[in-house]
Amino acid sequence: MFALQELINLVTKYKRKEVKVLGYNPDAHDRYEIFYNLLADGKLSTDDEAARHFFGTDKDGSHTEYRNLRNSFFKRLVNTFFFIDVKKAEFNDAQAALHTCYRNMAAVRMLVAREARHAAHEIAEKTIEQAIKYELTEVVLELARNLLGYYTYIEQEVKKKNYYEKLVEETLEAMSATVKAEIMYLELISPYVKSKASKPWVSEKAVTYLVILEPIVQKHHVHRLHFLFHLIAKLERASVHDHAGTTDVCKRAIRYFEGRFATPKSVPGMFAHTLVASLTMLRKYEEAEEWAKYAENLVEPGIHNWFKGLEQQIVLQFHKQDYKAAYAVYAKVHQPQAFWPPRHHRTADLEAARSLYPAVHSRR
Repeated sequence: MFALQELINLVTKYKRKEVKVLGYNPDAHDRYEIFYNLLADGKLSTDDEAARHFFGTDKDGSHTEYRNLRNSFFKRLVNTFFFIDVKKAEFNDAQAALHTCYRNMAAVRMLVAREARHAAHEIAEKTIEQAIKYELTEVVLELARNLLGYYTYIEQEVKKKNYYEKLVEETLEAMSATVKAEIMYLELISPYVKSKASKPWVSEKAVTYLVILEPIVQKHHVHRLHFLFHLIAKLERASVHDHAGTTDVCKRAIRYFEGRFATPKSVPGMFAHTLVASLTMLRKYEEAEEWAKYAENLVEPGIHNWFKGLEQQIVLQFHKQDYKAAYAVYAKVHQPQAFWPPRHHRTADLEAARSLYPAVHSRR
């Protein structure tokens, strides 16, 4: 049921009424529409409840007819997700590009499989420059490979063939480095999944990894690789409870990511959340509050990092012994409308966050 609820939240959040795949008629008696509205209104929370609602009180989530309904409904939601409107305040350019480029990459792969090479070529040509601009390494690699084949087998243009051959080689190297960094980070973070106890040995291993990655990130300026590099650097300091060092790493990461096309607006917010925790432990409460406001305006309401940020805000207020302010933070989560604040209360991008909270940037 969690998978269905996640899809419902996303499709509803990004204006389902503008999507034509599922249709939109809140008064319809179609079973899919009824299922959609019940989940969107929070009236069903388990598969057993849904099965009893549609097929009788003696049924549960394993009932065959219910499983067929659920699976068919799930497929429709996935199809609808591909057509959500990314021209919204919730998306910055990088987030919109990610959604569009990955969708187009999937279309190219499926069209090639059906031997529609000319259609695939047109989509690939229109998409690859955007993928390069927003540092979507996986998409660039897939589309460059497709275009290399096209200009080898379909239209033999030597200049374009050489360009895409070089692009494939460079992107493959960057992709390999990114995967290496991802494996390193997962190895470092995995001991914390089941236990939050102190693990100073993680710092030693992280230092080794940072030495390996340093020359690689200097060569390849791609978003995912640098994101993982900064996460490892943050973990290296946090694992030995060096709050001042963690603060420095997070500020350095925010400075790097803020000015880049490829940065989803949530990324500086993630590092700002850690910054709030470290500043709280350093008893720099005023600065912590400023960064908390900065982060909240870069993270979408209702997602995991939004809740995490509010959790840190409550901890901050408890450290300050400002229980009234702590209760105000709690109220943001407790009130149903808290997840969807009016649009004029949200900042659309990083520039808006800067203008709202200039004090944050003056402390760097």
